[in-house]
Amino acid sequence: MPITLPIISLSNVTKKFGDKVVLSNVNMSVYPKEIFGIIGVSGAGKTTLLRALIGFYDLDFGSIYINNRDVSKSIAVVKRDVGFCTQDGCFYERLTVMENLVYFGKMYGLPRKVIEQRAKMLLDMVHLSGDMDTLAKDLSGGMKRRLDITCALIHQPQLLILDEPTVGLDPLLRSQMWKLIHEINKRGTTIIISSHLLGEIEKMCTRVGILSDGTIIDVGTPDQLRAKYSHSEEVVLETIPGNYDDLVNRLRKKGGLIASVTHREHNLVIYTPHAEAVLRETLDWVDESKERLIEVDVNKPSLAEVFETLMRWREGTKYEEINHLKFSVHHAHRSGFTKEQIRHMLLKKGWDKKTIEKVLSELP
Repeated sequence: MPITLPIISLSNVTKKFGDKVVLSNVNMSVYPKEIFGIIGVSGAGKTTLLRALIGFYDLDFGSIYINNRDVSKSIAVVKRDVGFCTQDGCFYERLTVMENLVYFGKMYGLPRKVIEQRAKMLLDMVHLSGDMDTLAKDLSGGMKRRLDITCALIHQPQLLILDEPTVGLDPLLRSQMWKLIHEINKRGTTIIISSHLLGEIEKMCTRVGILSDGTIIDVGTPDQLRAKYSHSEEVVLETIPGNYDDLVNRLRKKGGLIASVTHREHNLVIYTPHAEAVLRETLDWVDESKERLIEVDVNKPSLAEVFETLMRWREGTKYEEINHLKFSVHHAHRSGFTKEQIRHMLLKKGWDKKTIEKVLSELP
């Protein structure tokens, strides 16, 4: 079987703005024809990472390769092989749809005849062919997003990078945008997409990278990530009249069956490492009570729930690390080290200045 080489590879990518480390030793690869999702909380570094991919920022350390070419040494590779859509749109409001495509086509060095041929094909695909003479500023929000993608595709790039393409769109427009993204992908374009809408990422992406504190902490398919970080399944139950407290008490008396319980609209959601036993007890409870069963289902927790669990675990780990740091600093100070000596040692170990100063401020 032939080995598939990545279309894009990141190795130890690090980017600082002043003293703030925004990206730290990011490592990941994206393969041809993937839809690769990047998720992370606000401020995790998603937009900085995407802009680094196109050579917008000079790296402090590490390297990015597109089609086996170093981006920092061959920006022409980015111009030829990559299309990029920002959250705010890259087109010109006072130009018409067609004028925008001609402008970007010329910027990529395409002949007018080629631009017109590609524009017609792309406008048909994004359902804007009837609006080619409309000023961009007069388009609706969803149409503007489609125009932005069209401008990024005019040079037929192998890789399309989308930064929050569905932000601010209503559910119907988001659905239409994802259909468009899949249509582009089916035509052979590799797509990297960032989004905070994890339900959409889970359904639409082939693989997902989790970005936390400026670094990729894991990569996998949604199923792989759910299996790795969730040892429970969810039993979703709806009954009428829905006296769920009786069921929850019954399950808790069994011991070890319930990891946690929550409500989702009219449903009771039970997280359990023993789904079969919980399901059996639940059906027995329905038979013995005056409840009428409407629906019952067993699923793996969603990617969003796995992500939230992982972030809480990361915050707990960080809390423990800082507590250990405080203990070490106080011990060093009592042993005769000055604050300046401690500061210098911690900087050499890679601690950020803000954390160092906070810990040092607590010394007597």
